Amino acid sequence: MSAAALVLAAHGSRHARHVNERIREMADRLRTTRAGREFSTIAVAFHQGEPAFAEVLDALDERDVTVVPVMTSRGYYADHVLPRELARNRNYAQKNVRTTSPVGTHPEVPELVAQRAQVLCREFGLRPAETTVVIAGHGTPRHQRSRRATVNLASQLGYTGDFGQAFAVFLDDAPGVEAVLERACCAAVVVLPFLIGAGPHALDDIPARLGMTGGNDALPRTADAGNRKLVCDRPIGDDDGLIGIITDLATGDQKDDFVTHAQRPLRMGTRTSRLALWQTEHVAHKLRVAGASLDVVELSTLGDRVHDRAIHELAGDAPFCDDIEHALGAGLIDLAVHSLKDVALHVPCEFEIAAVLPRGDAREALVSRNNVTLAALPPGAVVGTSSPRRAAQVRRLRPDLVVQPLRGPVDQRVQQVHDGRFDAAILALAGLQRLGMADAAAEVFSIDDFMPAPAQAALAVEVRAGDDRARRLIRALDDAPTRIATTLELNVLRALEDDAPVAVAAFASVTDEIRLDVRLTALDGTQSWTLGRAGLNPAAVQRAVLAEAREIIAELTAEVRR
Repeated sequence: MSAAALVLAAHGSRHARHVNERIREMADRLRTTRAGREFSTIAVAFHQGEPAFAEVLDALDERDVTVVPVMTSRGYYADHVLPRELARNRNYAQKNVRTTSPVGTHPEVPELVAQRAQVLCREFGLRPAETTVVIAGHGTPRHQRSRRATVNLASQLGYTGDFGQAFAVFLDDAPGVEAVLERACCAAVVVLPFLIGAGPHALDDIPARLGMTGGNDALPRTADAGNRKLVCDRPIGDDDGLIGIITDLATGDQKDDFVTHAQRPLRMGTRTSRLALWQTEHVAHKLRVAGASLDVVELSTLGDRVHDRAIHELAGDAPFCDDIEHALGAGLIDLAVHSLKDVALHVPCEFEIAAVLPRGDAREALVSRNNVTLAALPPGAVVGTSSPRRAAQVRRLRPDLVVQPLRGPVDQRVQQVHDGRFDAAILALAGLQRLGMADAAAEVFSIDDFMPAPAQAALAVEVRAGDDRARRLIRALDDAPTRIATTLELNVLRALEDDAPVAVAAFASVTDEIRLDVRLTALDGTQSWTLGRAGLNPAAVQRAVLAEAREIIAELTAEVRR
């Protein structure tokens, strides 16, 4: 046993004494583990309770002290309060103090939480694939890192694909705990408080804000919310599995990943569909030719997991990208490859689109049974698409057809047509081409006949803002004409998406001059307007098209109100 001390540093509580007692129990348990053999003293310290952070070091004889923050994140208390208070100890300068990462950021926590969620599903007869798992953290607007570990944990649960959905909510931040039932997509909801100790937040606040009133202090607690089963579990911080995690933090060699960052392969995150994997390998091949070392990381997204709702009905701004962005922000991947049209119109400031690759064929295609064209489909034929833009243009061209929702990977959508579930479907030609399925297209529409979605057929590579290594590597892939054209198209959609009672399609081209065409189509297909401008200045072209579009929308809105 070395002459070194281990301190478990927790927020604690002056009112709920059992919360601090739980931390003391953990210290007792640690004395029977490897930590007990490597540390001569194992102590506890609290922000709320005795001994306090500002006093604990003065009570220790050992010069070498390891502090493990028994907190959930690198946030306000771990990053600011704890180091400030430790420094107030009188003999702080004479101590060799090493503070580890907080417990909640340890890489084994997601597995521990996933196992707990699986146990709850078995205990209450829930099917994991039909269960939404919600991680409830504290959060605070004072420090954005306070929410990051909670968001990352929820994202990593989603990546496994074991559960129907996973997301984070907060007591003191947005989205709040009250948003659980509104955002949940599945028939059952399991809420896991990402807190240390069964204090008032876990026992009272979270259940009350979920509408689980009239219960007792026992957790887990259940309730019926309409046709949903709602389960609120005990805090993750009460799980005995944390003992092993604390031991690992206390006794491990906590080397900063920055030391090896420049040497390790860059990790490219992607969805798991065949098309997404093709697109990622397409980008990876270009980078490997340039000498880059890369690993591909497959991730599950909400858009891939939930197929029974239209895309615009799913939670989040970009259901095919949000989970991947969480992984990027958490440092689990270094690059994210997206279909640019799937990226949120407002990319969060902590990320940037480092490259937009040369665009593929942006035209739309019809896949049909018996290989017939749109004009040859019989009246009442069923055309599959979950895109309001595609549906509106189908109704514009053939108001006698029936449009029904169709979701899923490209190859599965084609198969559903061939299996007879639909008479036809509208798909992006580029997707068919990239999968070697171009011969499945019975008809390829011209841009004028069937205008595509903004940024269709363009690939984007997203990186963390400030990651110079990734940005320098990716920058060589950027295609300026494609970036200019897709930026114009997306700017139009961004400007009109909230106000327009119409579906918006757009296509821009960059040659000797810049041309931008936009189609506004009433959702029922009865009215349609096609606008176009050309010029040398992209901003001027965009302003002219948007001015005309807004006039049309204003007239249409006034007509509807009358």
